Amino acid sequence: MFVVSSDSFERLTLASRQWFAKYWNPINSFGYRDIEHDLNNLDGKKLLFVVGDSFVAGHGIKNHRDRFSDVLGSQLKDDWEVFNIARNGWDTKDEFTAIRDFPVMPDAIILSYFINDIDGTASRVWKQDQPSLIKEPHWLIRPIVKRSHLFNFFYWRMYRFRNSRQMASIYLAYLERAYNDANVWSVHEQDLLQIVDLANNNDIPIVVVVFPLLVDLNWSRPFEEKVVHLLRGRGIPVIHLSEIISGRDHRELVVNNLDAHPSVSLHAEVASLLRAQLTDKTNELVH
Repeated sequence: MFVVSSDSFERLTLASRQWFAKYWNPINSFGYRDIEHDLNNLDGKKLLFVVGDSFVAGHGIKNHRDRFSDVLGSQLKDDWEVFNIARNGWDTKDEFTAIRDFPVMPDAIILSYFINDIDGTASRVWKQDQPSLIKEPHWLIRPIVKRSHLFNFFYWRMYRFRNSRQMASIYLAYLERAYNDANVWSVHEQDLLQIVDLANNNDIPIVVVVFPLLVDLNWSRPFEEKVVHLLRGRGIPVIHLSEIISGRDHRELVVNNLDAHPSVSLHAEVASLLRAQLTDKTNELVH
């Protein structure tokens, strides 16, 4: 009952559910983990949208103020209003829809990209869901695993110990297949370029930060580079983190050994990188 920890199984484990119950706040009227923004009181404010999935929402980050969007917001001038527009599990199409449908348009956009953002595209093109990696406990022990914090803790720790390599192998093979499938990549390109075109058509500066697979930078780099090449080819500033954090101990980059999302220190570093890039891109907007 006293173990409160985020993990990659998210709300499946009771420890993770308790983590969400304790730390997943604030939630605003748009359903985002962000402060409430008064859209009727933005006169004189410049609006910055930070858009993405769980990396932006801050999976594993206890205090929302430690996320790179919030750290960046604290570094900007007071006339900036920073919106965190993100949900766990979002893909690129979800992110485009969220920007397009938001009641106000931003003055600048930061888009976060992670290699699993191609998931939704692959599912649509192949007309099938991504492979199921986790099996429910056997029906005989399922009730006690679901209700007992003690049994739940040890069951899922043992499950991870026995199956983590196989689960990782299956999922990474799925992502590799997606990036190497010409049809999937073509659709995913269009999803990304929809966001770029939305920004360009409205004269909105956009900066993209590309996150690698933090526990294995070398594996994900070829796929990140496809995205980086596409965006830089369109003149979009890209922070390619693999180029910056290569060679570091991955344990310093992630939340914990069960949660491979960015650590508090990496969030702070990304905020500094974005601060410099946003200054270059927006010139007089950010000082």
